[in-house]
Amino acid sequence: MDGMHSETRWAYTTDSDNYSASFQFELPPTSTIAEISLGGYYEFDDKAHVDIGFTGCSFLDNNGVTRTDSFPDIDRFDSTRVFSRNGLTSASYQIRVSNCAAYSLVNFFYWPAVN
Repeated sequence: MDGMHSETRWAYTTDSDNYSASFQFELPPTSTIAEISLGGYYEFDDKAHVDIGFTGCSFLDNNGVTRTDSFPDIDRFDSTRVFSRNGLTSASYQIRVSNCAAYSLVNFFYWPAVN
């Protein structure tokens, strides 16, 4: 491993409507494994919920051309919580909450190459 970056982000609402917070992490082109997980959660009622996940990324391909990927919505069962890209330049992620407070832990692990 060549290094890593870690950050936490949070969102909360006492309302039953969904509240979403979106974030973006940018870096020089780096081979990266990215992961997001739920770090903490507090319910304000019994119908509370939280969704977390990556929503997209940008990377440089083998020819140096910038490419983008979009991922499934974070409330889907197959949402993206881990991905890897060579030449990653940005990652977007989101937290969606209702009747709760939640925080996510996001890690970016840098390697010589990933697949």
